[in-house]
Amino acid sequence: MSAVSDYVIVGFILVSTLLWFRYLYVVRSGQTWLGFQERCPVPWGVLHLLIIAGIYLTCQLLFQAWWWGDIDSGVHFDEMSTERTSQNFLLLSVSSLVSCLASLSFLRLATGATWTDLGMDWKRGLHGMTIGSIAFVMLAVPIYALQGILTWICKALQVMSAEHPLFEMLREENSARSFWIAFCAAVLVAPIWEEIAFRLVLQGWLENVVYTFRWMSDPTHDPRKIDGFLLRGGGLATQVFLPASNRPTDHTVIQPSWIPIVLSSLLFSAMHIGHGPAPVPLFFLSLGLGYLYQRTHSLFPCIVVHMLLNGTTWIFLWRALGEG
Repeated sequence: MSAVSDYVIVGFILVSTLLWFRYLYVVRSGQTWLGFQERCPVPWGVLHLLIIAGIYLTCQLLFQAWWWGDIDSGVHFDEMSTERTSQNFLLLSVSSLVSCLASLSFLRLATGATWTDLGMDWKRGLHGMTIGSIAFVMLAVPIYALQGILTWICKALQVMSAEHPLFEMLREENSARSFWIAFCAAVLVAPIWEEIAFRLVLQGWLENVVYTFRWMSDPTHDPRKIDGFLLRGGGLATQVFLPASNRPTDHTVIQPSWIPIVLSSLLFSAMHIGHGPAPVPLFFLSLGLGYLYQRTHSLFPCIVVHMLLNGTTWIFLWRALGEG
């Protein structure tokens, strides 16, 4: 079984390397690897972001109060018993799913957002999943390599680094129940919630801010089209109203900005501080996910990459603890 796993890993690395060579060849030849999909800016602003944050926190507190009968926010995961930790992860998963549904419903009702605005163009769902599968093969190898190097450096320097509470729970309670709770929390729920929060809601709004500022600083070209970004609404706070224009379209365009991707990635990695060297590779993973969302404006490829990566990590941990 070990030999088969070794062959699978080697083959995976080989395919990933070939895809990266293909990507570099396409880019150097001046072609486009992943086309920029046109769309209108998302119709939500900073006030909607604050309300969504409130929805998430409220769901967490309500589920905690309902299950435990109190809100024990002062107790950290490392101070809990293994039984309570596993139940907390289960509650966290359920409340996260409820907050996702509540947030999406709120955006549709409050802003009139369409499914396309919400990154869920169901007609292109299969295409997005295909892109996500290819992106996973390309991203997994460098991300795991970076994680391994940083872990080795921490051990060589004898730097004690805390693991993710989910991993610590599994090491303390090596049971089927704990592993399935970990699977649901890390592989199914976390990718959906994090991609909705950081890619759709946060990065989508940051794109509005950046593109609006760029148009305001250089409004000489046709404001209705900035490299595929259609300025029909959204804007900094509510909407940008564009004057009618009968003049020919100026083909000068503003290139897509990395600012929204970098800012959302910094917040994404900061959320994982305290989990050893994980924030560093997760920052680069988030850059890749942000790039996918920027080009496709779809959540499908981002969620597929995130699920497959977390699922691979879960399998490695399951095998390691099983052999132990």
